[in-house]
Amino acid sequence: MKALNGCYTLLGISTKSKITEVKVAFKKKSYSLHPDRHPGTPNAFTNFVNVHEAFVEIIKDFESCAMQSGSEDPEGSSTLQKCEEYVPGEVDIKGNGISCKIQHFKLWRKMLKERYPDAVIGKQRKNSISSLKQALDKEVKGTRFIIRFKLKGTEDTFLKANLSIYDNGTLIVTGTSYYLWTMDNFKEICTEVQKIWDEENKVIEEPTETKEEEEEEGHEDDSNQDTLGSNEMNLSRCCGKEYSKFSEDLAALDTKVVDVCERLNLMMEGQTKLEEMDTRYSSIESKLDQMLQVLNSPTYSAQSDGAQTYLVGPDRFEELKDWFKEFCLKELKE
Repeated sequence: MKALNGCYTLLGISTKSKITEVKVAFKKKSYSLHPDRHPGTPNAFTNFVNVHEAFVEIIKDFESCAMQSGSEDPEGSSTLQKCEEYVPGEVDIKGNGISCKIQHFKLWRKMLKERYPDAVIGKQRKNSISSLKQALDKEVKGTRFIIRFKLKGTEDTFLKANLSIYDNGTLIVTGTSYYLWTMDNFKEICTEVQKIWDEENKVIEEPTETKEEEEEEGHEDDSNQDTLGSNEMNLSRCCGKEYSKFSEDLAALDTKVVDVCERLNLMMEGQTKLEEMDTRYSSIESKLDQMLQVLNSPTYSAQSDGAQTYLVGPDRFEELKDWFKEFCLKELKE
């Protein structure tokens, strides 16, 4: 307990101080004793490291007490959350570094490039002297950012920190000002990265519904289904009537089409008969012309193979006329 009292004394606060008061005191003391603000001052770095060690010990004590009080104590739960916020990872006091687990390391790299456009960026060396970095698998790749930043609430001095982001989701912050950067920026960047990730992946939390709301929705669904079924039945009836009417109209149309086709066929047959009759009349007319030509020619006799042939005379004209009449009637009948 004496050592813990000494930690409070080193920060210049009472042992009854709240955890938030401890944070404020540490930030002021750490900034005032920062070696970059006291170049050439003996023991400046040692005093600065002692302040960090005192702060970590006090936070660990707060964490231990909160865990003993149990999760049912609201104040204890709040204290545990603050302890995780103030010491978000494994701290290496002697090596001036802290190792924290992060999510979405690619977004972290993107965020750091935007926040610190003048940062020196390169691959993380595998032969680092940091014990936190040496504990990692050598096959894990990392990107190192050497940044300059100002502590929130101050404007006069730039501080430096080395941030290494590894592909296994590990962030290691080293350098003299590692803890000041972590306290001021770690939680804020975690929140921003998560927000970006949620927006890019469209994470939407659906509101939970009570059983009564679900039952009401179930009744509404049943009612909607009944209404839909009734509408479908009415639609089926209407469609049935329309279909019957359409079928009747289609049958009547088919009858008319058949009637027209039959008439067209009759017309075609009549046309064919007319053509046949025209052909027959043409042949009759041709024969008639031949006979008239013969009858109008003068009577004479012709010698054929020694026999005398006589043309038709007036006495057989009536007989020839009767024959021609019979010939015409026969042609017409055929």
